[in-house]
Amino acid sequence: MGKDLHKDKIRTDNVLKQFSVLKELGENDILIYNESIFSKARRYLKLKSPKLNEFILKYRKYDKNWPLLYKKEKTKILKASKNVLKCAHLGSTSILNLGSNNIIDIGLIVKEKNDIEKCKIELKRIGYESYGNSPLSRDAEWLWKSNNHIAYVIHIDDVTNPWFEDTVLLCDYLCWNKNAFNAYKSAKKEIFKLKKNNLLLYSLKKIKIINDIINKAKQRSESRYM
Repeated sequence: MGKDLHKDKIRTDNVLKQFSVLKELGENDILIYNESIFSKARRYLKLKSPKLNEFILKYRKYDKNWPLLYKKEKTKILKASKNVLKCAHLGSTSILNLGSNNIIDIGLIVKEKNDIEKCKIELKRIGYESYGNSPLSRDAEWLWKSNNHIAYVIHIDDVTNPWFEDTVLLCDYLCWNKNAFNAYKSAKKEIFKLKKNNLLLYSLKKIKIINDIINKAKQRSESRYM
């Protein structure tokens, strides 16, 4: 009985924290790819991903093998699919000297919406399974494959959606802007502590940080051509 009450209190505290963060982030004012942060939060509660072992999930220092692993996987993907127009290494493992877990994020762009299903069939032949909509965008599809040591995640969409270019811009910006890199590194390390016990809270804070950096990167990009 006491244990159940303790669990209920933890759940209640987590819910209150989540609503507090949503309020703090100004969910009514933030739209990310035409989706409010509140809508994203609801989607995050429904996300299903494969069960990964502790070795993959463990936060570690930058691994110089990550870009090599991406390139090898990119070769396999492009060989398996004739529908891919663009392929890019995304996320923390694509940013030099940034720590992460052992999960390689890959962005794929196809020409039209119906090409997504064709691509999913092609990628299934090399071990990828569909897990519904991507956390990056409600219009993107989410595919996973893993072994005991590493996981690969594909986010796939058509050319009409901006998240791919924005995410590439984010990674490039963090690679050359030392101040932005250090700020993101510190923030990510701090909020990573939340990931195990409160994935939603972790995700919401991360969304806000990433969105702020993308906006700064866009402002700088625009200023170069004014």
